[in-house]
Amino acid sequence: MRARLLLSSCLLLAFCLPAGFSRAALNPAERAWLLKHPVVRYAIDPHGWPIEYMEDGEHRGLTQAYLSRISDISGLRFELVPVANRQQAVDMMLSGRIDLLTALSSGLIPPEVGRRIRFSDPYFSGSTVLVTQPDKPIVFSTSKLSDKTIAVESGDPYEYFLRENFPAVDIVATPTPLAALDAVADGKAYAAVGLDAVMQSVIRRRYYGSLRIAGSVSEMPRLVSMAVNKDQPQLLSIINGSLAQLTADDTQHMLEDWLQTTDYGAPSWRSIGRYYALELAGVGLVLLLLLLFAQRAHAARRAAQRSEAEKSTFLAVMSHEIRTPMNAVLASVELLRQAELPPRERELAALANASAVNLLELLDNVLDVSKLNARRLRLEPVATDAAALASGVAAIYRACAEKKGLELQLEMQDLCRRLLVVDPVRLRQILSNLLSNAVKFTRQGKVCLKLELQEIEKERALLCVQVSDTGIGIAPEQQARLFREYAQADNTQQRYGGTGLGLLICRQLVELMSGRIALDSLPERGTTVTLWLPVRHAPAEAETNAEPDAASAPAALKESCDPILVVEDQPANRFIIAQQLLQLGYRAVTADNGAAALALLDQGQRFAMALLDCNLPGISGYQLALRLRRHPALQWQPYLPIIAISATTGIEHQQRCLDSGIDSCLTKPLRLAQLEQIMTLWLDHRPGPSPAAPAPPDDELTQLLSHSCDADAAALRQALQARDWPQAEHYAHRLHGVALSAGLPRLPALAAEMQTALRQPQPDSGRLQDLLQTLEAALPQPAPSGD
Repeated sequence: MRARLLLSSCLLLAFCLPAGFSRAALNPAERAWLLKHPVVRYAIDPHGWPIEYMEDGEHRGLTQAYLSRISDISGLRFELVPVANRQQAVDMMLSGRIDLLTALSSGLIPPEVGRRIRFSDPYFSGSTVLVTQPDKPIVFSTSKLSDKTIAVESGDPYEYFLRENFPAVDIVATPTPLAALDAVADGKAYAAVGLDAVMQSVIRRRYYGSLRIAGSVSEMPRLVSMAVNKDQPQLLSIINGSLAQLTADDTQHMLEDWLQTTDYGAPSWRSIGRYYALELAGVGLVLLLLLLFAQRAHAARRAAQRSEAEKSTFLAVMSHEIRTPMNAVLASVELLRQAELPPRERELAALANASAVNLLELLDNVLDVSKLNARRLRLEPVATDAAALASGVAAIYRACAEKKGLELQLEMQDLCRRLLVVDPVRLRQILSNLLSNAVKFTRQGKVCLKLELQEIEKERALLCVQVSDTGIGIAPEQQARLFREYAQADNTQQRYGGTGLGLLICRQLVELMSGRIALDSLPERGTTVTLWLPVRHAPAEAETNAEPDAASAPAALKESCDPILVVEDQPANRFIIAQQLLQLGYRAVTADNGAAALALLDQGQRFAMALLDCNLPGISGYQLALRLRRHPALQWQPYLPIIAISATTGIEHQQRCLDSGIDSCLTKPLRLAQLEQIMTLWLDHRPGPSPAAPAPPDDELTQLLSHSCDADAAALRQALQARDWPQAEHYAHRLHGVALSAGLPRLPALAAEMQTALRQPQPDSGRLQDLLQTLEAALPQPAPSGD
């Protein structure tokens, strides 16, 4: 019980007495003074940064840390008395209004002040250093500062010491230590004076690379002490006793906290740049390399885009140039096949027709590959009867298969009377390419086309298409490259022909439709190509309102209709299209330009349909369509379908047609089946049966082509004489197309060379005249009279 009571008494005494009393033993005089003066009033230099300063109304700096530790040790309580500057603090000390000054250096104050106060033991010692620009010599003595300009904080003890002891030094007083360093950095002062610990931190943070410590000055040591009045010996004794209780660990912690918490200001950009010079140089080099790579990549991208644009333009021009003469070739062959021919001539006509069709398929494939690679091909999904589409494609290739003794089977599951939202043109193209390959590479057996609709959700489904054959098959090592451009299995090019674009187009179209395609094949066992296409079910109203197929149109149609207006500037093409229409039982009225077509309407002529070439001289086909839609004569007549017939292809052409009021587009060369389909679609009366039109006599067509070439050559000469290069190129283009249609030996190359010469920025008149003379010499001569 007594032990417990003794322990409680000790704990109570420990809590009641100040903490420092456990460490500092005060003598009776000190204890008596402490009881009489529990609060010590003190003042600091408010601008003595960083030793001591005011921040947000509170005492900060190294002296605040020491006062706090002295209070802990001795039990003294300190009360700050605000002052405006150091001099006011000294005056208040000398007048007795405060008891303590926290930071004075005995060697740096006037002697009369030193005689009236007493200093404590030094608690901080530092070297006085000189800061100069990097190219200045080192300094270790103030004697070397004669006639030099020294920057120092106004009111700082250094200012007093230098003025009193080194009058030859020119002093520049600055408001702050940082301003003194700025003066040196700007060349306004030779050096700045300051405490080593402070200057090192400031230089590293704000003046890295631009200022250096040139040396220390032994004549101005910085020994920092506290100061009390002469009549306060007990206070001085208590402070010295408390300082004596501090350990090296205590002072080290206080110094570290002081240096870490002192705000030396934000580092300057100049210091950051010099401190991180290597890092910034590395980053700059990396950025420069990235910029160069980006510039090269941009240039390469621009070059690729230009190359792609040039290739697209070239393909578009080649397509137009090939399709224009092919229109006459293929249409003439089709008309020729309608006539009664001997077996040998009929075989040759069939061969010419097949070759022309293959050439057009190759052209279409090349254009499709170009568009797919350039990502310019767009899908146009609409409500489609996939079963009817597959049946139509299978019917086309069934005839080819039967000629080879093959069986072509069509199997469909869950597709009857179902409309799917899909692009019918691209789906037909995929099926055609796959069936064409299957029939081509199968010598015996069968080809099977199978379509199955797999339901996924209420409105979504998966269309599975499978084309299998019992053909030659493909070796496993060759299958991977078949979906690349112009890739074919070994020996198939020589034995079967083709370009190797079919499967590539299928793969790219399937991927464009968000589907996937797979190939499975074994040599001499056959090949199976399977593809899966995500589709949507068409709305119910689309199925209800779906128009019947043209093939199922009612037969009870009117026996006659108004003539068809054909606007075409090429005489040969006008003649061929008129013959095709006559073969189908329609009458044609032709015009060679837009003005002539409008004149026919002004004369009161009525038409059932208008077929317009888009590249007409003067008024283009697009402009003519717009004017036809606004023509007063057509406002009170039945709707006039306007069909574009052009060798130009592409989305831009189709969009221009739609914007011009054109209802549909036909691509040259025109096929009889195409014309018949468009007539059945747009006209509500079918012409009565008419006898097969006889093939045009060779002399009549030759005479027509000869007159056309002569007229174009005369117009070309006139345009060259007038230096009207665009008009001259137009007639050279016409000559080129007519010459190809007629199969003339030299004229196409000469006309093409004329076009190239006219497209130069500065056409050579002399060369053009030479070409014209050569071209005129190659013009066809009129057929001799039969009389």
